[in-house]
Amino acid sequence: MIVWLVLLIMSSTFMISFSHDEFLLVLMKLRLGLLNRDLADRFNISIGLVSQIFTSLLAAMDKTIGTLVFWPTKEQVLATRPDRYKNTPSLVAIINCSEIFIETPKNLDLQYLTYSNYKGHNTLKFLVGIAPNSAITFLSPLYCGRVSDKALTLHCGFLDIVEPYDEIMADKGFNISRECAERNIYLRVPPGKRGASQMAPADLSHTKIVANVRILVEQIIRRMKTFRYIKYEMPISALKTADQALRVIAGLCNLDYPMYQD
Repeated sequence: MIVWLVLLIMSSTFMISFSHDEFLLVLMKLRLGLLNRDLADRFNISIGLVSQIFTSLLAAMDKTIGTLVFWPTKEQVLATRPDRYKNTPSLVAIINCSEIFIETPKNLDLQYLTYSNYKGHNTLKFLVGIAPNSAITFLSPLYCGRVSDKALTLHCGFLDIVEPYDEIMADKGFNISRECAERNIYLRVPPGKRGASQMAPADLSHTKIVANVRILVEQIIRRMKTFRYIKYEMPISALKTADQALRVIAGLCNLDYPMYQD
């Protein structure tokens, strides 16, 4: 059902000439992470043609399926908000960063810039924003893995599209409280221990509430990572189209069922 919906979106938006086999090839590469040689054998075509089909059709899918990731209006957020978020009427987005493993670059400068101390590997990092209805509403470009969550959030322009007096939710690692206050944006993060050996009961209760709400963005990132193209190590040769692939994957995830339908 979802596959036919995607085909309808693409064919109705652009007059694109492609076969179902070509579309299936791209989906198999994104979902299963198959190598070009494997796909060439399965479809009985050359490796070069596999690469050509993937590159050209991925660009078309980015212009169609990629547009399914968009920033909604407040009215749309409120109208689609599940009951579990009724106590957070101003919440417009839950944000988090995630990383994609990449092949170690030969260039020493790129090795340094893409090395993630958190992952202990060379990575690319991106910011994802989720509406309460579990739709992906914001997706940043890919950044080198060494960049901090704060620097990425400020540079990608996410805060520029959040309206004053709206609420966003993040992990306590997002040290952006000052920048949010300057924009009159309410930032909800789990409280820290503030130097105490144990967390205060009120803070513990608040942390539990925030964690129960924040888990949604973790679930959506896991859904995105079911596409093996971004789950496992990405070769250097794939980096030129990595942003397009990420946007297409996010758009496909938005065609899936919401995490919560209460």
